[in-house]
Amino acid sequence: STFSALLTYTFFIVIFCTHLFLLTKELFNERVGLLAVAITSLFPLTYGLWRQFMLDFGLVTIIVCWFFYLLKSNKFQELKYIIPLGIIGGLGFLMKGTFFLILIGPAIYFLIQTMLYLKKEKILIFVKNITLSLFITFLIAGPWYIKNFRKMIEFGFEHAFGKLGQPWNLGPIFSWETLSAYWMSIINFGISSYFFGLMIISIILVVLLQKKVFSKTALWFLATWFLPPFLIFSLINWQISVFPKP
Repeated sequence: STFSALLTYTFFIVIFCTHLFLLTKELFNERVGLLAVAITSLFPLTYGLWRQFMLDFGLVTIIVCWFFYLLKSNKFQELKYIIPLGIIGGLGFLMKGTFFLILIGPAIYFLIQTMLYLKKEKILIFVKNITLSLFITFLIAGPWYIKNFRKMIEFGFEHAFGKLGQPWNLGPIFSWETLSAYWMSIINFGISSYFFGLMIISIILVVLLQKKVFSKTALWFLATWFLPPFLIFSLINWQISVFPKP
């Protein structure tokens, strides 16, 4: 029923807001965490997804939870965060195949950071814990992917580059007009022109005042989270503003 669907989304909203606050607090502080929850909740796309029974907001919630536990794992050294990381990863892969595109950037960044700076005596713990996390993820999502992997790849390519994605295509993929139209739809219908303008002004002020707002880890984490899926979704046929939400 509609009521059951609304209850499900209420559950996702609570989990999303809680973990977005915890994630942002981990990267910055409590005030930034509260501000992140408030601003994100006011995005047009967030407002819309809270009222449409689609997988995308559930996927957003799972991604935020996965990133939180990734940070809390302390470079895969804390076992108590490894098991939730594996469980959430499995659920994310079952919810939508694009889960992989969102998490791959930060995962590679943290993997490189770990291999470069982790002390030798902790490498074994890292290998054991990341293996455990991947095993749990495979245990949950693996059976479905073993059976349906080929169909999923074919379906994905057909949407990205074939006829299935054509109704949502804004024009030739590598055309500046197409790209700019898609990016403007993300700004207007995704985050709103008001918050985009506020973000640009904030960046300019930070540069002019030469204040260190981001730590190196936070900067690379946010960049690897944003850029890979943004570029990929910009260069496929299925150009709808809901994709960059995660």
